[in-house]
Amino acid sequence: MRRGGPWLTRAVIYLCGTLVLLYVANRLGAAHYKATDCKGDCGFAGLEGLVWSVIALPVSLVAVLVIELVLHRRREAKR
Repeated sequence: MRRGGPWLTRAVIYLCGTLVLLYVANRLGAAHYKATDCKGDCGFAGLEGLVWSVIALPVSLVAVLVIELVLHRRREAKR
């Protein structure tokens, strides 16, 4: 008996992709702060990384919506 289905697989892939994107955005934001604005103490590097992650989250959600709309239209066109 199959449980879940293709939607569950896509949801897991979207979740993993979003988490990777948030991690990369955090690291890039911190590195950007250290490279450009850090003079001595770099205590705010993590905060800028967090800001970049917050900006990346809606970008990821929009990407998921666009992918799902494209898949839905393709399925409807096959019918």
